[in-house]
Amino acid sequence: MSALWVTGIISFIVWFALLLATMYIAGSKGRSVVLWGVIGFFLTIIALIIVIVLPAKREQPYVVD
Repeated sequence: MSALWVTGIISFIVWFALLLATMYIAGSKGRSVVLWGVIGFFLTIIALIIVIVLPAKREQPYVVD
């Protein structure tokens, strides 16, 4: 294996791990996992930073009138 193949494989593994981290964090904050997966696919590092900074979605309490 040449150095180029090794670099490509390592880059893919890191990219995929960051994508999964973005999706996991989004899901844990009540955000759409699919939407953040698509965003993370194209903007991996930026999406990860944004989803970390975003606050968790708050559930609207059910009020009986």
